[in-house]
Amino acid sequence: MVATDSWTIYWQADHPDSCIATGAVHDADTISDFWQSFAQSTAAESRVLDLATGNGTVPLALLQGNTSLLVTGVDRADIDPKKYLASSDLLDPVEFTGGIDVCELPFAAGAFDVLSSQFGIEYAPLEKAVPAIATVLRSGGRLQFVLHHAASDIVVATRKKRKEMEGLLSE
Repeated sequence: MVATDSWTIYWQADHPDSCIATGAVHDADTISDFWQSFAQSTAAESRVLDLATGNGTVPLALLQGNTSLLVTGVDRADIDPKKYLASSDLLDPVEFTGGIDVCELPFAAGAFDVLSSQFGIEYAPLEKAVPAIATVLRSGGRLQFVLHHAASDIVVATRKKRKEMEGLLSE
């Protein structure tokens, strides 16, 4: 089967992550350190669900900070980091599943202690995604998301495009 959606094509081309400014060498390290610190503050053997995981950048950093975490990564794209990444050995303990919409998570209520996402959850329709992710997070569980800031080039460009489309589609 040939991949046709852009994110599936992107993730199957050996990209370890996305949305990290290539001009700022330390950005990726800073974000990785952030996730490692978060993992170190997370109880041993916590069940973690990484939403819009891509090729597992967040699971990798989490496991570098706390090897006892039980990490699951889901993405709407057809992902398989263990197959498509040139170096994926550190991701062996992670259970990855592609074709999962964050608005329709196939997990039991309260199945996870922690939910994470990096530059992904904000692309979902939040009015549908929030109830879905709230259901799979155990009572008292932790959320940790890294999002684009409101003035980022990606958000501004998307906001302009959305406004343009709304104008074209309105009566």
